[in-house]
Amino acid sequence: MVKDGNGLARYESPVWSKESIKFIEEGLYLDGVKHGRWTGNYSDDSYFYDETYDKGAFLGGKSITQGNDTLRYKDREVQPQFEGGMEGLGQFLSSNLRYPASAQRERIQGRVFVSFVVCEDGSLCDYEVLKGIHPDVDEEALRVTKIMNGHWKPGIQRGKKVKVKYNLPINFSLH
Repeated sequence: MVKDGNGLARYESPVWSKESIKFIEEGLYLDGVKHGRWTGNYSDDSYFYDETYDKGAFLGGKSITQGNDTLRYKDREVQPQFEGGMEGLGQFLSSNLRYPASAQRERIQGRVFVSFVVCEDGSLCDYEVLKGIHPDVDEEALRVTKIMNGHWKPGIQRGKKVKVKYNLPINFSLH
């Protein structure tokens, strides 16, 4: 029902974690962006949200779960964050990262990509090297990632703390 970026939209999609349940979202578009009241719910009524937009700008919302727990929120999504932000993460890595001697001798340099999940309580789990450069360097990147556990603020989606997969590039360079 949207024409030229204006009108009422309704989306339905399956909920991956629940069999035969749909997520239904609807609201208005104005000039191609969300405007006014948008609502979403699971077809089994176990979850509901109500959000307000002004020409694409999110103004606030509330979500309600099956237990009638109501969460009000000002930010739709908040990404997980290391204590002290990116600057704090950089300081942590520079203080704790040790260049393996074998990799130094072989003049191995590059970027290791490590993946992990920031859990609802800020703890980390499900560590994985996505792209490595050398076994010793990859092991060091994984080691330093694991000691970051307890230094993260969790991600938040519609007022609720959620698990978020995070990919982190770690640079190894010889000067």
